Amino acid sequence: MSFPPEPSESNISGIYNYCFRWCERCPFTDRCGNYQLLDELDEDHHRKKVQRVFRQVPLLFTDVLNALKKSCERADYDWEDIKCDVDQEVVASSETSLRELDQLSRQFTIALLRWFGEYRNQEKPISWHDAQEILQWYGALLSSKTHRAVNSLEEPWPDMPPDNSAEGITSDGNGSAKIALLAMARCLAAISVMLQEPADFEEELLTFTLDILRMQQALRHFYPYVNAFERVAFDEEEYQEEIEAFYEGYLPLDPFRDGPWTAVGSRAPQEEARR
Repeated sequence: MSFPPEPSESNISGIYNYCFRWCERCPFTDRCGNYQLLDELDEDHHRKKVQRVFRQVPLLFTDVLNALKKSCERADYDWEDIKCDVDQEVVASSETSLRELDQLSRQFTIALLRWFGEYRNQEKPISWHDAQEILQWYGALLSSKTHRAVNSLEEPWPDMPPDNSAEGITSDGNGSAKIALLAMARCLAAISVMLQEPADFEEELLTFTLDILRMQQALRHFYPYVNAFERVAFDEEEYQEEIEAFYEGYLPLDPFRDGPWTAVGSRAPQEEARR
């Protein structure tokens, strides 16, 4: 094979632009130019064994939110005060500024990875097996995607519609925001499982929950049309049967697809997002 590898005719153009970089859990690696390049750079990378389906984590975001509500109320948190519109189709407002959102996402990822590092060798409940892997992967990813979405608004392209406007639905800012929000939702799903048996970590897990709730509210507020962004292949109807077969019907959680967030392709709120 030549280097860089010649693109295959079966490749799906641009599929790697808005993915989670978790190749071992992706149904499209055989049609991904990035994966083929990685194959050339690291001959052993495709031998890594990662389970394809995480069955210990809820499929639906509504189930995640119900579990989180119960866990928070057991800890004397008022769910109605802290949920930050996470159970609503549309976010009404946010007290978090763009700069604060960027800082919060970075601090979240740093705190999360330090926490995992500090307690790596400590025994944890068996029920955490899938959840902690999901939390670590998506938690590490969400800050970079959030930063990219924030940067798209702070440093817009000249003579182009704002990335968070109705005319900017296909923008990179919208795509980055959608990946960040999906990562946040999947982190919440993982935490909802871990809080069922929190061991000695309830305080840390609840703190991570509060941070994510704030972040998703702010990002959805600044990107009111994020629901309408369609990721290549992943959100396209013609690939859905293939995706379902790959995941054995146990699809990765997606509140845009399954609710309660506004469904892909529906009309977004007709108000300009505030900076």
